[in-house]
Amino acid sequence: MEHPEMMNKYKELLKINEKLTQLHWIVAQVAGENDLNTMHNLILNGFMQIAEVPGCHFIILDDNGQPIHMVKRSINDNPFISCAAYQKILKHVNTIGLQDLFLPDTHFCRDCQGECGLAMLQILPLYNKHGNPLAVLLAQHQNHPKKSEETQMILELFTIQVSLALENAMLNKKFENLSITDALTGLYNHRYFAERLQKEINLCSFMPKQLCLIMLDVDRFKNYNDSFGHPAGDQVLKIMSRIFIKNIGPKDVVARYGGEEFAFILPDTTLQESIYRAEKIRFAVENTEFPYRPVTASLGIAHYPAHTLQINELLQLADKALYQAKAAGRNRVVVASEIVDGS
Repeated sequence: MEHPEMMNKYKELLKINEKLTQLHWIVAQVAGENDLNTMHNLILNGFMQIAEVPGCHFIILDDNGQPIHMVKRSINDNPFISCAAYQKILKHVNTIGLQDLFLPDTHFCRDCQGECGLAMLQILPLYNKHGNPLAVLLAQHQNHPKKSEETQMILELFTIQVSLALENAMLNKKFENLSITDALTGLYNHRYFAERLQKEINLCSFMPKQLCLIMLDVDRFKNYNDSFGHPAGDQVLKIMSRIFIKNIGPKDVVARYGGEEFAFILPDTTLQESIYRAEKIRFAVENTEFPYRPVTASLGIAHYPAHTLQINELLQLADKALYQAKAAGRNRVVVASEIVDGS
């Protein structure tokens, strides 16, 4: 007859082997994923499988250790996420470090009535190669879990290997963003604009879709630079970029086309909608306080397919409309059809 202790040890070893197999499979999935959102979900789901927790939050941190993104799998009807203690923990999650918080915690839960139903929060930071936190796993336990050295080792292996994959993916994303982003304004650059416009036009040619292109130029920008210096001019362009972001739709794309000229791609937008959007941007610029003196902008609009089916002609028409706006006195919006109809 087999010894019960030996059988229990054998079962434990089988479970550890199963966890290690799970770990390698999850890490391979994470390492092979390029999309950050999908990767975040893989990490969260993988951790919950290995740790066997009913609820967990995966919190992405910025360079200053502050939460910028979160993926949640909460316990059903769990009031913890609306608890004041939770907000305090989130605020300090990058400095708490690896530990288990037994609830109610004397520091975070001073005013707690014990309504969350949680017994413990397991906090596992994910660090980059310099030892700075990249993210934090915040696991929710309804009971005090049984712990072993083997289980702790597997969880530590998970966080180390996943941290490497996450850091590489985040660095790749940063390099990708740098290649398509204008360094001064933070908007998309000319390269990205050209590629995106081509994609949107291709989509329109295959499906019954429309789009509008808006070209914008800062009025008398050379005079501003000459009068107040290039740093002041750069500040104008930065303020402009913030105005644009606030006044475009979620599907719209805005790019620095070159110098003081900007371009907007408005997918699935009628001509009337784009005129409204352009006037909104023009009005916002006119009513923003800039250093030294007021600043205005002129805008030109071309529509696909109303004005043309050719991408090069669409750009030319929007550009012509822009310069017509400047010739007519600046600080106005001109539509390509107004030029065509007037010729």
